[in-house]
Amino acid sequence: MSSELNEQEELDITNYEELTYHKTSLVQRLLDISDYDVQCEKFIDERFEHHFIITDKDLNPACVPVVEMEDPDGVNALSRSDVLTVLDSVRKITEARDKVIDILQKVDDETERCKNTAREIMKTWPLWAYIIVFVLAVVSIVWSIAVKSFLAFLFLGGLTALISKYLISKLVKIFDIDRKKNEIEALFYNTLPQLGVSFSDAMADLKSLNMSEQMKWGAEVVGEDMLDTEAIDILIGYIKSRRADNIKEAVNKFDLDGHHQRMEIMQQEIDEATQIQAEEAVKQTAYAEQTAKNARATAVASSITAYNSWKTSKYAKKSYKTIKS
Repeated sequence: MSSELNEQEELDITNYEELTYHKTSLVQRLLDISDYDVQCEKFIDERFEHHFIITDKDLNPACVPVVEMEDPDGVNALSRSDVLTVLDSVRKITEARDKVIDILQKVDDETERCKNTAREIMKTWPLWAYIIVFVLAVVSIVWSIAVKSFLAFLFLGGLTALISKYLISKLVKIFDIDRKKNEIEALFYNTLPQLGVSFSDAMADLKSLNMSEQMKWGAEVVGEDMLDTEAIDILIGYIKSRRADNIKEAVNKFDLDGHHQRMEIMQQEIDEATQIQAEEAVKQTAYAEQTAKNARATAVASSITAYNSWKTSKYAKKSYKTIKS
């Protein structure tokens, strides 16, 4: 891996061995164990920032769709077919912006995936650690069989688990950290630079779109808050279904329908809250009835007990008099 990466030095990339890490002494590694997770996260963040480079690129006018821009002040006087043409032009602009935003989201997801992979690498154990645990487990089993004691098996098994958790895990953190850093470095080296280029290109395209005359025109036609592909599709639906004759009516219809939807959601939430309160009231009533029923049953049981005690006492006195006579 190192020799392959070194061949790319003419691309103005720092030597891979220098990028990897600065080897530390054994004493320093022992000191780092106390905050191992913090040191690992710090290393991942540092290497991520080193490889994921975002550059400020020039504007890219080619990403802006070419559309015929009508006078925004006169769009409401256009015919239905012309209004649909205008809205279709606005949709092309918002669709181009959505594609760029999708690229940015994909890059963000991929960079997060790389970070999570690096974190998983830091948690892995090398083969020699598993071999030690396996040998300890085999020795425990064989010894337990030899002495024919289940208690010995439990003791040695617990001892193996403690050794694995508190000793071997620390040995892994001390002696395997260099391999993990190398693996993370290779992962970032082979993935993040290209992602940085893609992110920079997408940001330049987004900036070009937002600063374009087409985007400003679209905001004037439908309003800045309506400059969204899904919203434009709804406006087009209003015009096609003849529920609106122009953009102004379509936008008003959109706001009215949105208000009705919000009111329906609020009413649904109120109904659900009322239903929950009614169910709670029913539960409380049932609980009160059950409590009263239990109290009555307790009182009856107490009365029966008292009566039986009185009856027993009466018979005892009667028997005593009979014996005495």
